[in-house]
Amino acid sequence: MRKDTNQKGAMELIRETFFDLTLCLEAIFLIHKADEELVEAIMRNIEQIYQNATKDITRGGCQRAYPAIDRFLCRLSRGRYVPQGKAR
Repeated sequence: MRKDTNQKGAMELIRETFFDLTLCLEAIFLIHKADEELVEAIMRNIEQIYQNATKDITRGGCQRAYPAIDRFLCRLSRGRYVPQGKAR
């Protein structure tokens, strides 16, 4: 029961985050008069990332699909962040 509650909460948080992200991106696209093809490409990628994130939650795991994200998080945390799958 507790796992289902946590999973529902995580799914709701992800949904709300992507909703807010989409509205922010819309504003940026409008301000900068973005090309429709660019908007389509970005939103297809955002949709794929959303689907990956929700799949990870339903499977009970959490993994990043992009090594570049791990590297950047490591830089931001000045080496304190340990990329997934690597033990210190």
